[in-house]
Amino acid sequence: MNTFLQLAALATSHFNRIYRAPPNDTVVEVIHITQLFPRFVDQEDALDLSREVTMGELKATLKWFKHDKSPEPDGWFVEFYMTFFDTLGEYLLKVVEYCQINGKMYKYVL
Repeated sequence: MNTFLQLAALATSHFNRIYRAPPNDTVVEVIHITQLFPRFVDQEDALDLSREVTMGELKATLKWFKHDKSPEPDGWFVEFYMTFFDTLGEYLLKVVEYCQINGKMYKYVL
């Protein structure tokens, strides 16, 4: 095994040991411990962030972006999405939903 893979395995093992809940902890104890950490989003905002995005919100958000700008040098301009929104809107909404559920952004959208 090469050195990189050995280090990766060692690091993974180390952090798995550190962040694994002790087997004797109850759900109540785990909840109590998590409540000690600060919250950065209040309950109402958390619910707002987790609800489904509507087609109207998506279109309004696209209009909010600066025109003639793209997120990356080879990215699509927002005008592209606005011009073809009737065709692409449904697919773009699915991408947004995927990102919301999985916490990952398609790199091809940028």
